[in-house]
Amino acid sequence: MISDGTGWTVEHAVNAAFGQFDYCFVDRVCPVNTHLFSGIDDVDQLMEIIKQAAKEGAMVVYTLAEPSTAESAKQACQHWGVASSNMLGPLTDAIGGHLGVSPSSLPRWAPEGEKTLSEEYFRRIEAIEFTIKQDDGALPRNLHMADIVLTGVSRSGKTPLSIYIAQKGYKVANVPIVMNIDLPKTL
Repeated sequence: MISDGTGWTVEHAVNAAFGQFDYCFVDRVCPVNTHLFSGIDDVDQLMEIIKQAAKEGAMVVYTLAEPSTAESAKQACQHWGVASSNMLGPLTDAIGGHLGVSPSSLPRWAPEGEKTLSEEYFRRIEAIEFTIKQDDGALPRNLHMADIVLTGVSRSGKTPLSIYIAQKGYKVANVPIVMNIDLPKTL
C-alpha cells in the first residue's frame, strides 16, 4: 500500500476489501502480508517500492493525490508486471467531473494546502471538550447544555460512545446509574 499522505484511506480500503476474503485467511489458502508506505512524495522512492513489489510478486494499491505521481505508479507497475489498483484516481475524476471542478491534487491535510479551519471544526472541538468535562456524571449543573445525555450502569461503554458521538459534533454528557445514589435532579 502506497500513499502520499498518512495512508489511512488506502489501509482502510484494503482492509474492507479483505473482508470479502475471510475464508482465505481462516483456511490459510491465500496468505497475505501487507506493508504501508506512507508520505511517499518522491518518484524515485516510489519506483524503488514498485521494483521491490515486482521482486516479491506483490500487488500495489495506492492513493496518490498528484495525478503525475499516480500515473508514474501506474506506468511503473505495468512496466514491471505488478498488479495494481489506484484507489483514488477514478473516484476523484468522477467527482470532479460531476461537480465541474478540478481536484486540488494535494493529499488530504497537506501543509501546502493552506486550509482554513471551518466552523464545523471548531464546533466539533468544542463538543469534544464539553464531553470530556462531563464524563462520568461530572458537572451535573451543565446537563442542560448537552445535546445528548447517556445514562447507564458502570462499565457499560458510556465514555467511549460519548467521545465517538462528540467527534460528530454533539455535546454529550454521561451519567452513571449507581445503586443507592440518586440521579442528578438536573437530569
